[in-house]
Amino acid sequence: MFHRLQRNIHSTAQLLAVLASARNSAFAGVPNPSTACFSSAAFIPSTILSSEFPRPFAIHSPFAIHSPFAVSKCKFDASLIPSRKKLPQKVNMSFFGDMPSESGVQRIDKSILKEIMIKVDTSGREESGYVIIDVRGHDEVQDTGKLHEVVHNLPLPHIADGAMTMAEEDFAAQFGFEKPRLDEKVVFHCKGGVRSAKAVQFAKMAGYNDLLDYNGGANDWFN
Repeated sequence: MFHRLQRNIHSTAQLLAVLASARNSAFAGVPNPSTACFSSAAFIPSTILSSEFPRPFAIHSPFAIHSPFAVSKCKFDASLIPSRKKLPQKVNMSFFGDMPSESGVQRIDKSILKEIMIKVDTSGREESGYVIIDVRGHDEVQDTGKLHEVVHNLPLPHIADGAMTMAEEDFAAQFGFEKPRLDEKVVFHCKGGVRSAKAVQFAKMAGYNDLLDYNGGANDWFN
């Protein structure tokens, strides 16, 4: 009987040694093991635990019944999870959508366009350095008339097809006026500002950098 008791004590001591060894391995590198929880697969350090989080979740350890070092419940602090940075929204630039202002493009109003027209009318295109282009269709121009006699008509579909990249001779033969030079200031207008904004973009792609957009258009001019 005495020898059996000794064997039981010896077995219990061996079990405690195994448990202690397992605990030490699981919490290696943790500053304060008494404040951490661990499971059979991993442990969660106390730096991400909080007793104030309202909804605890249980982590069950294989030593939960026999070991005094196991913790049955841990509480997770979601505020310690790094937040994801918001990416800038992509600008949707559909063909007939809104277009933001950008470098190299000046948006002008009716009063400024009038001043430009006076300069071109009195001193000519060469001296003033301005070319004014109406990108409406020919039928639209016939219905309302030109904004001024110094304005040239070049419908947007032709610009979209590469008119601003044509040879000077071909451009003049097809459209009836001299092709704008890269060093001239090109003013675009349409009916309400949408097509003129698109014309500006095509001109930029063709190499023009001094561009003006009368975003009021014929609607604003004749009202």
